[in-house]
Order: sequence, then C-alpha cells, then structure tokens
Amino acid sequence: MINNNLQKDLANVLVYERTNSGETKIWWQGSINTKNSQKVNLEKTFSTPEEAFEIFKNELVKAGLYEKEAKAMLATWDNSYFKTPGFRVFWIVPSSEVDKLLPLEVNPTPKELKRVFVGRCDIITPSFEKEMREAYKNTDNFYKKFSSHRYLPTFINLVNNK
Repeated sequence: MINNNLQKDLANVLVYERTNSGETKIWWQGSINTKNSQKVNLEKTFSTPEEAFEIFKNELVKAGLYEKEAKAMLATWDNSYFKTPGFRVFWIVPSSEVDKLLPLEVNPTPKELKRVFVGRCDIITPSFEKEMREAYKNTDNFYKKFSSHRYLPTFINLVNNK
C-alpha cells in the first residue's frame, strides 16, 4: 500500500523491481491524489519497463525538465537503480513540497525557476530480508557478501530494533 500524505497529488509513482535473475518488473505506475492510497498487486506486472520509463520521462518533462534532461536523469540511474537488484518506489515530488523542504533564493531573480526532484524508497522484500537474515548467522560471510550493498544500513537497523 502506498499512501500519499502530502497536501498535493503525486503526478507519477513507479513501483519497480529488478530481480536477482535480472528480470525487470513494473508492479504499478500512476498518480495518487492527496490523502489517498494505492494498493499494489504483486501478482501481475502493470506494464513493460519501456512503457513505464517513457511515461516517467514524459511526467518529468511535464514537471519542468527538458526531454534531454529527463532522458539523462533516467540514464544516470540506469546502473545504480534500474539494473541493480532491488524493489523500489519512485515518485516526482510536487514542486510546492520541494520549495517547502529546500527553499531556494537566487539573486538576481531569474525569469523562471523550475526544480524537479524525484523521491525514491528502497524496500527490503520479505524474501530478501530472509536471505539476509540467513546470511547474517555467519557474520564473516554476511559482510563479505553485503558489505557494500545499498540495503545493508537498513537491514542492520532492522536487526537492531527487533
């Protein structure tokens, strides 16, 4: 379940998974109105990765990026987010939220200022958590396998707080 607790609608949310076998799955993509939720069905993929990335790129352009910038942004994330195994949720942060969280003042004031931010949440799936917990039983092997893994800090926090 994805909740939008913001005062603004989320124009585009992308629920993405790259499996250990290299398969790409788009579980859901769409908008979520303010104060609403979206249930994500993990039994059926929503669209192809190509369709999803095209939609996300177009939403980035609607948010204020030039098409080349949007393509470059997605290309920048290709290895670290899209080709690295993991379950992630991406969303375009409403500009009013960006302005509230990170106010920006430019002098002299430009004619136009557009900032486009994308939020990302890496999620440890139950099966991956189980894999990490099994490996954690042998700390030496665990750290050899997961020492530079992006989920390591989250997992250690999870283990220490349970």
